Amino acid sequence: MIATIIFALTFAAFVVLTGLDGSAGTTEVFVYQYARADFFDNLLPKVATILMGPGSARAGGIDIQTTNRSRRGLTFSTSRPADDPDIQRPSPPAGRGWWDIPVAWIVLTPDTDLTTGHRDRSVAIVSSRPSLILNSLFSTLGSLASVTFVIMVITAITLLIVEIVAVLFGAKLTRSITRAVADLYEGTLKVQAGDFSHRIPLRKTKDQLSELAGSFNSMTGRIESLIVEVKEKERLENELAIARDVQSQLFPKEFPRLKSLELWGGCQPARTVSGDYYDFIALGRDRVALAIGDISGKGISAALLMAHIQSALRSQLMHENNQRNTAAENGTTSPSSILTILNNHLYISSPPEKYATFFLGLYSDEDGQLIYTNAGHLAPIVVRQGQVLRLAGEGFPVGLFPGITYDHQATVLQPGDLLVAFTDGVTETPNRSGDEFGDHRLSELLVCHVDNPLDEIASAVSTSVAAWAGDVERHDDTTLLLARRL
Repeated sequence: MIATIIFALTFAAFVVLTGLDGSAGTTEVFVYQYARADFFDNLLPKVATILMGPGSARAGGIDIQTTNRSRRGLTFSTSRPADDPDIQRPSPPAGRGWWDIPVAWIVLTPDTDLTTGHRDRSVAIVSSRPSLILNSLFSTLGSLASVTFVIMVITAITLLIVEIVAVLFGAKLTRSITRAVADLYEGTLKVQAGDFSHRIPLRKTKDQLSELAGSFNSMTGRIESLIVEVKEKERLENELAIARDVQSQLFPKEFPRLKSLELWGGCQPARTVSGDYYDFIALGRDRVALAIGDISGKGISAALLMAHIQSALRSQLMHENNQRNTAAENGTTSPSSILTILNNHLYISSPPEKYATFFLGLYSDEDGQLIYTNAGHLAPIVVRQGQVLRLAGEGFPVGLFPGITYDHQATVLQPGDLLVAFTDGVTETPNRSGDEFGDHRLSELLVCHVDNPLDEIASAVSTSVAAWAGDVERHDDTTLLLARRL
């Protein structure tokens, strides 16, 4: 081998000195050395077996020369026939156990046909075992081989453990995700079917899927509560509708007709039912009772108290009317005595915070006299010949204190007089700036429309109050009671 290298260097120097630089043509120099029969055996001793060429047999102890090349591959010939007993089938070195399996790989090496000068690649098949390769690698480390081996073993074990943990964790995570998604899908199907009581089971995890399940349960719970609230609201609205129908039956359907007095009354609730009260009770052919009241509170409770007051008032008036002759003589037929009885009755039969402002008048068709008692209510207005008069008199609301006695006053309505009784929903209605409609505007409006029919007067008052309020929500009932002396 050394002689070959020296020859190659000497020849290269000869080329440089003689000027054979290839300018006049191409010169190729081949240096080759005879390969003994054990050349491939000693190339990787005790590590691998090398097979040269496309064949599957190795020529042991035979010189290998390339004698022919075809397009399909290489063909080899030897100095001995293929059936020579020295030609053996290739086999890798012996292994150390069942796990030491044979491994093989291909190496492409360049070669040149000496006869034709054609260049190509030959195939070298190397066959070995993992244990032989590892021994060869570690043998170059010397004393560090054992340490390196231990480190590699520890690294391999660590990587194996990490891989196992990763597989287990991935499997658990995958199962958790798929289970959570399945729970959510089942929950959506339940909600789609209308079952808002279904709840997704919460897993003992703190990931976003668990939070999503909790949010889903909160959402369905809120929807379920809203459905219950909607049903309850519908039930209350139905009850309010029934209460409104019942209350509408309590208000007078027809107004009494007297020779000298024309009557009209109306109530506009701020809500479904009203806490205001007005009534006309005929006491024979020539007498009528006019009543208007404002119950404390709003809604159903006020409406129930209003019905209670109406029932008690009508009963008392009917009882007094049956004893009219004797009552007229001793003076017990008066609005003051009736409100005294009504006050004690209401105080006993209603909660302490429930009371009502009330105005009760008894009109006689014979002489046009109006005897009235005001129990804390707004003073009615009398429009007479363009002037506005207020009916004097005041007292405590009924049902507020026990044992209260009331006084009564009397006035005579002249022909053409307009009597207007109203609740605070008319004069105390605010606009967007917070200013109230007020008595002054109401008085001017009544003077302006005093000669109009009663229903038109009521419509003008209602329209003016609504225009004054604008888009401000109304919180109080508006009630009007109108009477005109003919």
